Amino acid sequence: MTALIHVPLAELVATYPDLKAVFQVHHINVHEQKNVNLAQLIQDNNIPRADFLEALKRALIVSACDHYKAVDVNALTHDIIKRFHEPHRAQVHGLITDARYIEKKYAEHPHCPQGLNALLVSLFNDLDGHMDQEELSLFPALVSAGSFNMFPQIAVAHHSHDRHINMMDKLNILTNNFTFPADASVQWQELYENLLEFMLQLTMHIAIENRFLLNN
Repeated sequence: MTALIHVPLAELVATYPDLKAVFQVHHINVHEQKNVNLAQLIQDNNIPRADFLEALKRALIVSACDHYKAVDVNALTHDIIKRFHEPHRAQVHGLITDARYIEKKYAEHPHCPQGLNALLVSLFNDLDGHMDQEELSLFPALVSAGSFNMFPQIAVAHHSHDRHINMMDKLNILTNNFTFPADASVQWQELYENLLEFMLQLTMHIAIENRFLLNN
C-alpha cells in the first residue's frame, strides 16, 4: 500500500493529481511546502479540519479510480487484495491495542476517546469478514466471468460498505476528525495519525470497489 500521511506533498500530488486543486483551495503552496507531509499539514489550525478531510477523500477517490479505469477484473481484484486487504489486516492489532492503551492511560483526560477501542473492534471484525467473503466468493466469481458483471453477492457487499462508511463517520466524531489535544503524548498522536491513514485508505478501497466491481 502506498502511504499517504507521511509522504511529502510534492510526491503525493504526483501520485494523486486531484489533490493539487484541494491544496490550492486551501491556500497551500505545494512548491513552497513540498517536503511537508499530510500529518504535519493537518495540524495547521488555520485549515478547517472537517472540510479539508472531506476534500482530501473526494480527490483521492477520483485519482485512485482514474488509475484503475483501464484495468481488467483479474488485475483489479488482485491489486485490491495486495494494496488494501492485506495492509488493512496488518493494521488491526496495532490500532486496537493502541486505542485500548490510550483509553486506559488517559481515562480522566477530557478529550479521551472513550469507546474507540470497541468501535475499532466492531469495524475490523466486520471488515475482515467482508474481505474474506470477497476473496473466497465474489472476486473468484468475477474473475471467472471475466467481466464486472452483477452477482447476488454484490447486494451484500454494498450493505457491508455502507456499514463501514457509517463506522468511519463515528470514528471521525469520536476523534474530533483525528485532532489530538495539545498535551497529547507521542503515542496518542501516532494513534490518530495511523487512524487517519487507515480511514483515507479504506475510503479509496470502498470507492474503487463500488465503482468497478459493484457497478455503483
